[in-house]
Amino acid sequence: MGNSITLKDLPEALYQHLRAAAAANNRSIEAEVAARLEAAVPTERFTTEEHLARITQLRNRLAAGGKVFDVDEIDRAIEEGR
Repeated sequence: MGNSITLKDLPEALYQHLRAAAAANNRSIEAEVAARLEAAVPTERFTTEEHLARITQLRNRLAAGGKVFDVDEIDRAIEEGR
């Protein structure tokens, strides 16, 4: 048996968005919220080496596509909240 939570006072627009997404994905609203939470909240723990390997893999993919970020671009993105 799974754990449960109750969400109260959701904005109507958010509720309607979740309801439409649930219908599009053939899920209940509860299942849709659970799927989105699982995607948003990492449950896996990675070692430093695993993180570095993932970063290296991402950098290689970006470089292969012709995109390399320099420190200034990264700093600007952080300041802009990206």
